[in-house]
Amino acid sequence: MSPLSNRHVRLAVRPDAVRAGVWRRWPRPECLAEVSVALEPEQGGTGAEAQALRQALDQLAGKAPLAGKTLHVELADALAHFDVVEGDFAALGSPTLASFAEACVTELLGDQAAQHIVRWQLQRDEKHLLVCALPRRWLEAVNSAAAAHRLTLASLRPAFDQQWNHHLGGAPFADGVFAVAEGVDVLVACVRKGVISALSNGPWFSDSSEFSDSTVDRLLAGMGLAGKDTAALIDLHVDRLLAGLGVDPEAPARYVLVSGAPPNVYLSPRWAVHAPWGAHP
Repeated sequence: MSPLSNRHVRLAVRPDAVRAGVWRRWPRPECLAEVSVALEPEQGGTGAEAQALRQALDQLAGKAPLAGKTLHVELADALAHFDVVEGDFAALGSPTLASFAEACVTELLGDQAAQHIVRWQLQRDEKHLLVCALPRRWLEAVNSAAAAHRLTLASLRPAFDQQWNHHLGGAPFADGVFAVAEGVDVLVACVRKGVISALSNGPWFSDSSEFSDSTVDRLLAGMGLAGKDTAALIDLHVDRLLAGLGVDPEAPARYVLVSGAPPNVYLSPRWAVHAPWGAHP
């Protein structure tokens, strides 16, 4: 395919659905056709991944031609595993760093490690190794579906990576917190001197009745005075993460949250909330 082609295909893979779309790059990014295929969580590991991907592309092909285009895939963070390894890596070569990353994933996942593809990145301070493990079954399913429609796989990235590069790529982010929320889950990164020094994930809001729709609660949250029974779980989560690192919650200069559908919770005013970019729902 010509590098000047104006159209490409994006896939957003979530634990419960696959969304596929044909996009135009210019004169401005625009989705020209889109489909969504549900995936039951209990079907995972039974070939449902390949079936859902193939079905999504089959349906999309009925709306727009796909053959010869590039394919960009965004995998939900909930389907991947992340970690940060700290050490003196400056003098180590790629094979040794790869071994460190593999060992990290083995410690994290045990016998399940063999079912994952390991990716790693040595950050600019050469003391923090960012590690990500992607399910091998999803990569195989993507390759199979892409081949069936004569698509060229150009990228397969977790949502966190995609959103980080779009929202912060090239921008100074010396000290801060960057979080990407999908559904009820959030992946939080503590950034110190431009380096991701710690990662943590968990629920970022609750559907429990303790979050009442109260004007007073909203006012207190906007002033940064919400109590623990009304504050969003992400604020409590982040405060615990920073406390464990010995970081004062007032120290980070920026708090950035990427979320497609913020729930009805009371985020503290420190957060700058951005809509997700790309295939992310």
